[in-house]
Amino acid sequence: MNENPEQPELVSPGDYATVNGNPVLKVKVKDPTNDDVDVTFYQGYQYDASHLDSVKGYKNAADTEPPQSPVPAGEQAFTEDDIALVAKEDGQYLTNNSHTQFPYHRFDVTVDSSIDENDIFELNWKGKSLEGRKVSMYAWNHQTGDWELIDYRIAGEDDFELTGNVEVNAYVKDHKINVLVQDEIPSTPDEYDYTFIWMSDTQFYAESFPYIFERQTQWIAENQEEMKIKYVFHTGDLVNISTDENQWKHANQYMGVLDEHQIPYGVLAGNHDVNQVNNDYTDYYRYFGEDRFEDKPYYGGSYLNNRGHYDLISAGGNDFIMIYLGWGVTDEGIQWINDVLAAHPNRMAILNFHEYLLATGTRHPLGEKLYNEIVVPNENVVAVLSGHYHEAQTFIDEIDDNGDGTPDRTVFQMLADYQAGPEGGQGYMRLLHFDQDNHRIIVNTYSPYLDDYNYYNTDAHPEKDEFIINLDLSAAEKQVATDYFSVNVYTDTEIGKDENGESGEIAKTVWKGLTKGNFYSWYAVAEDDHTGKTVSDIWSFTKQAAGSDSDDEKDPVDTPQKPEQPSNDDKQPNPSKHPGNDDQNHFNNKHSNKKSRSSGRK
Repeated sequence: MNENPEQPELVSPGDYATVNGNPVLKVKVKDPTNDDVDVTFYQGYQYDASHLDSVKGYKNAADTEPPQSPVPAGEQAFTEDDIALVAKEDGQYLTNNSHTQFPYHRFDVTVDSSIDENDIFELNWKGKSLEGRKVSMYAWNHQTGDWELIDYRIAGEDDFELTGNVEVNAYVKDHKINVLVQDEIPSTPDEYDYTFIWMSDTQFYAESFPYIFERQTQWIAENQEEMKIKYVFHTGDLVNISTDENQWKHANQYMGVLDEHQIPYGVLAGNHDVNQVNNDYTDYYRYFGEDRFEDKPYYGGSYLNNRGHYDLISAGGNDFIMIYLGWGVTDEGIQWINDVLAAHPNRMAILNFHEYLLATGTRHPLGEKLYNEIVVPNENVVAVLSGHYHEAQTFIDEIDDNGDGTPDRTVFQMLADYQAGPEGGQGYMRLLHFDQDNHRIIVNTYSPYLDDYNYYNTDAHPEKDEFIINLDLSAAEKQVATDYFSVNVYTDTEIGKDENGESGEIAKTVWKGLTKGNFYSWYAVAEDDHTGKTVSDIWSFTKQAAGSDSDDEKDPVDTPQKPEQPSNDDKQPNPSKHPGNDDQNHFNNKHSNKKSRSSGRK
């Protein structure tokens, strides 16, 4: 049983009312166990788009998620009509769509100069998107110089809410906070295909044939525009002997060609990269750890210093997540992958391991574990790439995701490792050409070193080095639709207190010393004698500029100036997200250090 007091209910003044004289703040409080309740009233601040002097809104679409700067180029300021759509929660939306980029709305909010690190800073967005799309809310962190994820949701049929608290010291600078809400998934479609390149097991090139390694990545750079190369995979064994510094220098130099030409790529550690016997990642971390990739816009996140990682890649309106897990797979690493996939369900997932398929074309026991624990339960997995074994094989599974007896998904599991050939494989690597018009991936195998297609003889081994993968490549539409946005600040400025009230009674206090014509916000905290505590919403009113000068404590007259917010359950703030539940310790600490202010803002 929840023994906390119920959330205080507003009695008066009405939200967004205009009041005469000194406002009497009233709330109704109830306790489920009928304990007496103490109610403390505090000053708050609420900033939404209706406050034109404090909130500036912008709309745009970016090539990355999130954008790479706090104020991206090309933004358009909200028009008067735009502002009207987002100034109140009314089911009217400011909507931006894109097939080619990430649409977003950005809010630049100026807050009162009295707000400090002891105050709770809550960001709140309400709106919708296309069903199945991921919508994220970011705030610019001035300490890290980057957008930090605050909250996200996968859109369903109904409206939803993004909310979260941020620290004043990290996110507020010069009394301003920068917030961005974005549909996550970009693209750059055009009338022709795009290409992914897949490298693997370059260990002998790093050891004995560096000129082949160099030719591979130089060719990729030379053909980046012509072949529309959007991404490069490397499924491990960058070097042959992990303790040989010279081999790492070769791998670093030649993979660095992709860095120089800003070609997105991902790598993982094979057994030769980690000393095979003891899984020593020391040298791998030095050359291909998280610090090599962390500032790249496509790099989604790291597991144990790039022992695992994921990249977010979009091309032609198709949205991918490339996930890597290096040698020495653990249950913890598998759980990490599942968590990442759960957070990106609307991206096509391509998994990368060093060991998965055997040379026979069947799954290794580890591959079986990965298949059953990752591939099967995650409906967005479409392919698995691997190396290690000296062969080229393709294994196809059809998976019935909804249990109706009909396959819903085809997963292509591929092995491509040519190191057993002359000169360590002579530079053969896979080219994956995406043909969107015909919903297929054309797979070729090519050696830039020899300028030759197909390692295996196509007559003797048809569909070993070249084949077709059928895959739905329809461009996905992106949308962000804002109904309402606000910044709510719960300060520790106490207005007054009404103690030992009975459950169900009205608690009240008078707020004196306010300036005529100013806009004020407040909230209430209800506490019982057993440490139960609940925090109300923030409510606002305007002190009338002309009229009664009374300083007594009689109830003011409410003159509503703004339509009341919808009262249905779907439109109410989520109590589980409210500072009264998520930040009890913060409230306990801040309310023990009271200060007095009665400033307002016009």
